[in-house]
Amino acid sequence: MKKFILILAVLLFVLPCFAEEEYPDASEKLYVTAKLLNGRAQPSKKSTVEAFFDKGDTVIPTGRWSTNYEWVEICGGETGTVWCHIKYLSEIVEEKYYINPAIKSKVKIRRHPVNGKVVDYLKGGKKVKITRIVNGWGRCSKGWIDMDYLEEYDDE
Repeated sequence: MKKFILILAVLLFVLPCFAEEEYPDASEKLYVTAKLLNGRAQPSKKSTVEAFFDKGDTVIPTGRWSTNYEWVEICGGETGTVWCHIKYLSEIVEEKYYINPAIKSKVKIRRHPVNGKVVDYLKGGKKVKITRIVNGWGRCSKGWIDMDYLEEYDDE
């Protein structure tokens, strides 16, 4: 039994290393929100700049994120891919208001998407302005919110 568990553990950790990296469909695109965005060789401000993107440019993410979820790898540059900070990318072109429809529910607002430190909560029934959306996470003035908990708000 121990041998079986050991083999299973090795397969679970080793096989993903040999899996082909899948690039998303062209429909999974991001828009550049900065006046000028640097595409870097590594997910770091100190890394070499390999590409430049202008505001409004469309870029295609590869699906890879930095460990802190602040950088996303996109197609482009001399090496085929570069890293860009998510602060300057969005799935939406214009800002929209969203609302947390659950009256009793509080939605966590995080410093960074996914596992970032919780910095605040959005109370049920409250609306919030989302300035950009990346990988299912919406950016508001206080941080990042999981968009699964929000609905688009219509003033009409």
